[in-house]
Amino acid sequence: MRIRILLLFLLVSCIIVGVMQNFAAGEDAYKNTKKTLNIGVHFDKDFYKIGQKAIVTIVDKNLNKRYDAIDSYKPVRGFVSLEIDDRKVSDGFASKIFRTSFKETGSNTSIFKALLKIPSTDELGKSIKGKEIRINYVDIHNHVIWHDTITIL
Repeated sequence: MRIRILLLFLLVSCIIVGVMQNFAAGEDAYKNTKKTLNIGVHFDKDFYKIGQKAIVTIVDKNLNKRYDAIDSYKPVRGFVSLEIDDRKVSDGFASKIFRTSFKETGSNTSIFKALLKIPSTDELGKSIKGKEIRINYVDIHNHVIWHDTITIL
């Protein structure tokens, strides 16, 4: 019995290491291909002021489910996350500042946009002026975590 548990533990550990290596390799591929493929997650500008609405774009052909219609994408918990000054934001706080779910820009475009209102404070009530907001998108089909960062003026 103990040998079976040990073998199961080793198998699970190998799987986890393999997945993490795939994510790391995908991250390196992202650095080399983002400009040419235009895939991933992007803010429409690099700088925002408190209270402004940012347009967040996800480009992912795997989110396009119906080729003859405009799709929408409501991220499953954890697949789109925010960080303020390297601190992960709770899903509850993120849902308050995301104004819409992601909507495809046209049928079969694979380009999804959502609005995010730049808050004045983080979850702890501290001003975010001068801080960075990072958005992360987990692309499960390509085993990559895409991200983009903005600065709050």
